[in-house]
Amino acid sequence: MEKQINKKIKVDELPTYKFTTTDTEKPSYKENARDFKKSKYNRSFSFGIDNLKQFGQFKIMGWIIDFKPIIKKFIIKQYDSLFECYAYNKTDLRNSIFGRIEYIQELKQ
Repeated sequence: MEKQINKKIKVDELPTYKFTTTDTEKPSYKENARDFKKSKYNRSFSFGIDNLKQFGQFKIMGWIIDFKPIIKKFIIKQYDSLFECYAYNKTDLRNSIFGRIEYIQELKQ
């Protein structure tokens, strides 16, 4: 599947899955996916940022919003350790990680 890097994609258009037996309605967001993610990738604490960076998914109220169709996978070396993260671009990733980053490399899918 080809990545859809498009600023016009709304959060509601992304794949959404129910992961609990909750009776809550599917969350509805009117903003585009890029703005939603940009608000999460900042230096302050943001609920759900760990799942978004590690798995490319955002969990909220028993629902999973899958951002993998529009984000990229990166490998990061920090403090002699390598780990993988999902982000829209390197800038968002640098803004959300504390400490010294030795390098960031995009992984081709």
